Amino acid sequence: MRGSRKYVIPVKGLKTGKHTYTFDIDNEFFESLKRSEIRDASFIVEVELNKETRIMELTAHFKGSVEVLCDRCLEYFKLTRDFHERAVVTFSRNKGTENDDFLIIPENDHELDLTHYFYESIMLNMPYQYIHPTDKEGNSLCNQEMIKRLNTYSAKNKNDQQQGETDPRWHQLKEIRFKK
Repeated sequence: MRGSRKYVIPVKGLKTGKHTYTFDIDNEFFESLKRSEIRDASFIVEVELNKETRIMELTAHFKGSVEVLCDRCLEYFKLTRDFHERAVVTFSRNKGTENDDFLIIPENDHELDLTHYFYESIMLNMPYQYIHPTDKEGNSLCNQEMIKRLNTYSAKNKNDQQQGETDPRWHQLKEIRFKK
């Protein structure tokens, strides 16, 4: 995945020691990836690159928000994220594969493209479910009209309405005893 030149750090000729960079990630970043589900995003990524002779240690602080669809009430809301990621960048003669903690780039590359690293870091730090947060009193910020509708049609309420009305076919199944 080759991204915009905005997310590239020139590493050849970089002096040993710590170097800091700041990157802005916005809608254009996610739209350029074409397969991203993210919409209306805004992140600031502060990267500290500690270069040594053969390896570099990369620490990134991501801070921002994305607009997501609430899984409960189906309304969009801003989800804020604030997290740190760390990786070790190493050079290899062969184009290697990247894993969780290592970014491997060929020895003859003169730059480090962080586009894929940024995308994966953001996506892996998203929650499994998108649900509106609660206010200071602990009340959900979900659309209350939609929550009332969901409660009307929930299985718990249907069971409450049908108490005592058991399908007679189930009575025969209750008589079956398991033999040991």
